[in-house]
Amino acid sequence: MSVSMISPSGTRLAASEGAASNTLAFPSPLNAAAARVRIAPTGAREQAYGHLLNRLYESARFTAAAEAEETEALLEDVLGQAAAPDRAQIAAWTPRLEAVLQILCGNSGRLVQLHGSEATAAVQHGLALLKDVPAAAPNLGRLRRLAHAVSAILDLAGDAP
Repeated sequence: MSVSMISPSGTRLAASEGAASNTLAFPSPLNAAAARVRIAPTGAREQAYGHLLNRLYESARFTAAAEAEETEALLEDVLGQAAAPDRAQIAAWTPRLEAVLQILCGNSGRLVQLHGSEATAAVQHGLALLKDVPAAAPNLGRLRRLAHAVSAILDLAGDAP
């Protein structure tokens, strides 16, 4: 009985069941980053693997913030048709939207890669809003600007494959 294996360089190898083989079988890579990790020299392999893990972590954080029910409810409360937050709500919701926007902007690498300049502009706008912290108490205008920035990034993310 013969077993077909893939070598680290991507070539198909055949090995018989009784024969000893020092070649490990690897599944075919599902994406280019996984392929780079598989065929990279030892020192570069760890670096590529670390980069891959960072990208996966970034995507997971972005997705968690983007798909959270709390984020959707917060956007509805701020931008919805019946939205009329009072001062206490504005003071409570502003830091929450800032935190969501910080996560989305800080973990938007894949979004920028997919959508180019449109996503870059949305992320830069979000970062500019985060840098521009008013000296006075949070106000409705800032809350709505934050909500629109989050909404713009989420709209782009919804268009991502």
